[in-house]
Amino acid sequence: MKNRATRNTLRLLCIGLGSACLANTLSGCTAAAFGKPSLAVEVQSAVSSGNVNVRLLDGTAVLTGRVASAYDANAAVRAAARYEGVERVDNRIFVEW
Repeated sequence: MKNRATRNTLRLLCIGLGSACLANTLSGCTAAAFGKPSLAVEVQSAVSSGNVNVRLLDGTAVLTGRVASAYDANAAVRAAARYEGVERVDNRIFVEW
């Protein structure tokens, strides 16, 4: 019986230590990691049809891909331009007519 109680105590101790380590790891994460969608998600969400790929290079968002209308291409550019950290947008999106 004493052996079982010792094992249960050790299990609880390990669970507690594991939870503490996880909490410590997560405390270093920023709100951006959990609350703010990525630049690619923001841009793709602005497009009603098609697919837009995004790369961020030294403050420049490079947009590539294909969309169905100029409206969608412009919406992607606007979404990228609004994103924090983007200083310039290089629009290489192809509009399929």
